[in-house]
Amino acid sequence: LRDNSINYMLGKDKASPVPPKKQKVSHAENTLCQITITDDDVLLGRGGKTNHHLGNIRFRDMARDLKPWYTKLKKDDKKPISKMLVRKVHENSGRFLKKDSSGRWYEVEEERARKKASQALRELEGDEKCAKKKASQKLKEPFA
Repeated sequence: LRDNSINYMLGKDKASPVPPKKQKVSHAENTLCQITITDDDVLLGRGGKTNHHLGNIRFRDMARDLKPWYTKLKKDDKKPISKMLVRKVHENSGRFLKKDSSGRWYEVEEERARKKASQALRELEGDEKCAKKKASQKLKEPFA
């Protein structure tokens, strides 16, 4: 990504249109209607369905693209990057969905989506550290 596209994503480029903020809808209001999951949605939760869902795969790919900036920032400066990731999902008609105790999907609030984005950016960071550690162990222990 170029600097000007980062500025656009952060909303600093006033010449480019920035999509309006989504109106907050409570969980109770959201469960009144049936939600159909699309390939653009990011599913929150654990397990194979969320990991292999196309929207989650795209979400991780976008997070991987933003990671070089994220890892160089101090903790207090990382929030705009996670907000940018949420905005990109929303620009692609995606939503952040979570299943409630009755098995119905609902759209989570903006702050919960941002925390999911931060988590994805952190986990990617950890995956690479883990891969490097495993690679170095294989060099030390060739017959293990």
